[in-house]
Amino acid sequence: MDLREPEPSPKAEDRTKNLPPIRLQDIGIPKLLLVVAAGVALLVLSVPSGWLGHSDSETKQSSSFTDTSAVSDSTASVMELYTDKKEKQLEKILAKVQGIGKVEVMITLDSAQEENKLQGSSKVQKVEGVLVVAEGAGSAQINAEIIQAVQALFSLESHKIRVMKME
Repeated sequence: MDLREPEPSPKAEDRTKNLPPIRLQDIGIPKLLLVVAAGVALLVLSVPSGWLGHSDSETKQSSSFTDTSAVSDSTASVMELYTDKKEKQLEKILAKVQGIGKVEVMITLDSAQEENKLQGSSKVQKVEGVLVVAEGAGSAQINAEIIQAVQALFSLESHKIRVMKME
């Protein structure tokens, strides 16, 4: 029976010393480009929140509200486009009425309808109030005509319509 101790296995350091150095020609340019592209992709995917200059608490808060804020921003844009379009249409039609003259309009939407939009409802935006500033405003007849026109177009009660004389 052999009582000698077994020879120790070569250490990892000893094995790497005996290997020839890796050269660029051995790896190949396509493989090298693939490794670099993968590194850049990992870097881009892991760092963007740090580049925005937010603290950790702000980053956590913003990431938890990302979906809501995106929906909110897009809904706000849609509402803004809707009100802008309706304001321009109303200005254009009122300016054509004799005695009204130059007109500027502001329309506000019902906030409850805005919340329903955020929750995915397909309800049409409801006009909450209208302000009309017109050169010809001031006389009872012109004011009444403007109020009646707005009531007919938006199904609003008269107390939600304000007509003012333009300077």
